[in-house]
Amino acid sequence: MENQQLARQTISIKLLTVSKGEEIYYALNSDKKIRNLAGDDEPIKQALRYVFVLIGLKPEQFPTEIEKAVLIQFIFSNYSSLAVDEIKIAFELGVKGELNEPKLMEHFGNFSSMYFAKVIEAYKNYRNKVARIINDDRALEQARTRKEVSDKQKMKIQHEFDCTVVNPIFEKYKNTKALILDFTPSNMVYDTLIAIHQLKALTNDEKAVIKRQAKIDFAARKEQMSKGRPKNYQESKLKQSILAAMETDTEQGKQVLDMCYKKVICIVFDEMIAAGKGYLETLKEKYESK
Repeated sequence: MENQQLARQTISIKLLTVSKGEEIYYALNSDKKIRNLAGDDEPIKQALRYVFVLIGLKPEQFPTEIEKAVLIQFIFSNYSSLAVDEIKIAFELGVKGELNEPKLMEHFGNFSSMYFAKVIEAYKNYRNKVARIINDDRALEQARTRKEVSDKQKMKIQHEFDCTVVNPIFEKYKNTKALILDFTPSNMVYDTLIAIHQLKALTNDEKAVIKRQAKIDFAARKEQMSKGRPKNYQESKLKQSILAAMETDTEQGKQVLDMCYKKVICIVFDEMIAAGKGYLETLKEKYESK
């Protein structure tokens, strides 16, 4: 409900003047597409039952079970990109005469796949007009924005990450002097410490020193791995590794960057330990002082 209220504030006035514009807006951004039903045809059956009554079909004119099965398969095969609600929206617009096609809704007591397709194709033309308005007004981008978690939720998620992920990593490091990240990417911990909590401001000189040391460590590790091989092989591989480490888009470069992240994490943790403070205690002091 809160998301819908927020989204409603972002819908343009022009879009609201279009019949069913707001409902189509939500349908275009809905996750409840026909393709996502995973074979569950009950939502489509419910929509069709509504449509049968809406257009004035008499009970004896309803499609038979076999005809409905064929119709539903036809919908899955040809209109899987639609949201289920768009079936209702299309026929409501048709009944109101908003689809601008004379005699479109004349069914003559026969609800066939051909009749369904005729109405839906007319609706898709109408929907394209709505989509153009959305794109013009950047309302589609705003619809994505409304799905983002609120600042309060972000803070809650970050607090949980600090408590359940970063703090245990800090405690292990404090006790063992070994940085054990397990399956946590080093850049996530680095971003938490430096970008989000801003626990250390690194100068360009400091960054250069860290990067240089990471490259030296990387080269030393490669050299260690090549021991036992012929000397010319070792020298060739070491040279290749050092050159590759200079480029961050290579696998070796990514490894060096990972080593840089880990070195900074250790520096931040060491400063906390030297100050006699824990990770969560440091965060508490930082934010209480603001």
